[in-house]
This record gives sequence, structure tokens and C-alpha cells, in this order.
Amino acid sequence: MRNGSCVWLLMFCAAASAAEPYSIALGACLRQNQPQPIWEAILAAQPKLFVFMGDNIYADTLNMDVMRAQYAKLQTQSGYRKVRASCPVLATWDDHDYGQNDAGAEYPMKTQSQRLFLDFLDIPQTSPLRTRPGVYSAHRYGPREQTIQVILLDTRFFRSALKRTQDETRCLTGRYVPNQDPTATLLGEAYLGRPHSERGKEYRVLPTVGTQHRGVDGGGRERRPHH
Repeated sequence: MRNGSCVWLLMFCAAASAAEPYSIALGACLRQNQPQPIWEAILAAQPKLFVFMGDNIYADTLNMDVMRAQYAKLQTQSGYRKVRASCPVLATWDDHDYGQNDAGAEYPMKTQSQRLFLDFLDIPQTSPLRTRPGVYSAHRYGPREQTIQVILLDTRFFRSALKRTQDETRCLTGRYVPNQDPTATLLGEAYLGRPHSERGKEYRVLPTVGTQHRGVDGGGRERRPHH
């Protein structure tokens, strides 16, 4: 994904009960160096859960001190602090908060970046998320008979390197072409099978959050058919 300056909000409502829908706010592409009035709209919507979908900051660096400072800028935003105080906050990452534009498993600072990502979310040191590679996770909310599960994918930590086109002038494929290598992966072996362990369980709603583009564009951007 290229650098962008958009900040946006989606509201997702699930009928956890007939009397009180369960609202989830989703957001992405947040510039930590710019004003963030979007938090006031999120607070006004009174969601029961907020989910960062990636590019939660724009760091693009190999220097973890720089990345830590960018997270700190977001943490000082008063609107963000109010949202953190009002509801749970979940997150996955995309390339710019992972550390490098369009990066995957080849990014050399991915382990250190994951540590800072978890620190930003105040994940306890005893959490299983601290003991395994990748930031994928699953979370359940609502009463047992009407459970809402949110699955957060990690499409960066394990993703095989993108394959560049030999013809940089081709407008439809842009910088990348589909990777036909049968060993190439998007989610990685560590993740495979984890959602399947949830089969047989009843969920009213099963939102799944990932960070890959779909379809064809002429800008040469990373998109799902390249994997």
C-alpha cells in the first residue's frame, strides 16, 4: 500500500441481542503527524469495540527508536486516549506500521517491530501473543449463545516476497506480477489451521480483518492476486 493520508471509519452492527446491537468501529490509514478529528466521530458512535485494520501509524523505518517515537505520537492524541478508555481496542498491522512499504517476511526488523506493536496495544508480557511470531489473533465478545468472534489476520510477517515484473511499463500489472511459486505463502504455516479449530462453534457474526487489496489497478500497488 502506498503512503496515504486518509483516515476513515466504518461502523458494523451485530445483533448480539434484540434490545442492544453490538457495534464495532473499524479504522485504518492513520497519520500520527496530522490532526485526528476522526476520534470524535468514533466516540459519538459509542462503539463497543474498535479495530485498527492496519497502517495504524506510518513509520516505514528500520530504526526501532523511530518507530517507537511514531507510536508515542499516536498515544498522545487525546481522542485516541478517550477511545481506549471507552471500549476495547484490537489491531492488526499493514506495511507502514509493520515497517516498510509492501514488505513481507523479508523485512529484517519484523520481530522487533512486533514487540513495539504489542507494547503499543499494552499487551501483557504473559500473553501468548508475546511468545509466537506474527500478530494474528482471535477474540470473542457477547453472550455465549450469541457470540461475536473477530479474527485478525497477519498478512505481513510470513508473506513471501513479492515478484517484480520485468516490464515496468505494463500498466495493469504495475510493479508486481502473480507469484506462481507453490511454496509461496501469505499467512504462513504458523497460522494455518487456527481458524479451523473454531469449526463446530456457533457464532452470530464472524468478522475477519486482513490487509490485502483485491482487483486490478494501474498504480502498480500490491494486491491479493500477486500472492
